[in-house]
Amino acid sequence: MAQFTTDQLRNVALLGHTATGKTSLGEAVLFVTKAINRMGRVEDGNTVADYEPEEHKRQTSLQLAVLPCIRNTFKINFLDTPGYADFIGETVSTLRVADSAILVDSLESYIPRKEPAVRVIEQSQTEAPCLLAFPSCEEKTHRRPEAGYSPNGHCFLRSTDQEV
Repeated sequence: MAQFTTDQLRNVALLGHTATGKTSLGEAVLFVTKAINRMGRVEDGNTVADYEPEEHKRQTSLQLAVLPCIRNTFKINFLDTPGYADFIGETVSTLRVADSAILVDSLESYIPRKEPAVRVIEQSQTEAPCLLAFPSCEEKTHRRPEAGYSPNGHCFLRSTDQEV
């Protein structure tokens, strides 16, 4: 097993409301980094993050899940948070340890109000940079995001075809 020093570890929080694709994004990252050899689907109940029977039944995350992967010389722990507002405590706790955060949103399921995750970012007084992501907007709506949301001055949206 590879050993990493603390300067080689990164914690990245996946934030957003229910059904925006946080778990699917985490699953895709694990697949691309070869941490897993096939991608699971929330609908099929076979993702790495959602392993409890109740999560399979509801098709939603009910607790924080750590999704570790290795990229170059870094170990990156993606912290998949539940999107349902009743579990906002998981999101608050996650931001305490996160080096950065990805606010996952979906143009298809967009709700025009401040989501709990956005409020938590604003109130957390965190210095962690935040990236706003629309994981499946091109696939479902055939359009690309044009602008970003900056709740704490550290968030941005990058709309590009380049690998990030």
